[in-house]
Amino acid sequence: SGAILAPFNKTGFIEHIWRTELSGADLTGANLSGADLGYVLLSFANLRGANLSGAVLRKADLSRADLTGADLTGVDLAEADLDGAILTGARGLDTAHGLATARNVDKAIR
Repeated sequence: SGAILAPFNKTGFIEHIWRTELSGADLTGANLSGADLGYVLLSFANLRGANLSGAVLRKADLSRADLTGADLTGVDLAEADLDGAILTGARGLDTAHGLATARNVDKAIR
């Protein structure tokens, strides 16, 4: 918990070139509470049952990630991409920050 996986500087330019790639990673049940996952590529990642409470997922790519049963309490999803993300049974989504600016929210599966 509390890990920093976001790329350096956070200027917006470098992060899109040198993003931390966890695409397709199996993070089932992982404790990522309070982690900085800003800009991280988590497309197709398995985050089933993961604890993401208080995590920063600002501008993260969560397209087609499986967040079934994940704890999203207080998570920051500002400008994150949720295209095809599976949010079935995810807890705490009503407390998420930045959901209004997240992309493809309408394409997420709830």
